[in-house]
Amino acid sequence: MIRKSIWLRKEYLYNKSKEIQEKEVAEKKRKLKDALEEGKELPSELKWEKDKLLNELEHDDINTIVPRSHIDDEYEEAKYWDPAILITTSWSPSMRLL
Repeated sequence: MIRKSIWLRKEYLYNKSKEIQEKEVAEKKRKLKDALEEGKELPSELKWEKDKLLNELEHDDINTIVPRSHIDDEYEEAKYWDPAILITTSWSPSMRLL
């Protein structure tokens, strides 16, 4: 039980850190896109990453332009089919009971 809770905590922290990184990249892409659309000069913090961000902007679509939350991962596929619901009378059901 302790191992599982440690594993879940590590997984949560990893997903949260990954989400923060994705938000930072999305913010940089937004700044670059705004600067290009308005014809303004690029922000100085983006000059070194300009080529990489432009390449990623070309390949982005409606699903990848918005960063996803680590909280929504569990129900991501719920829009395609209904999640299976398990109701049991036991705290720790056996495989046969499942």
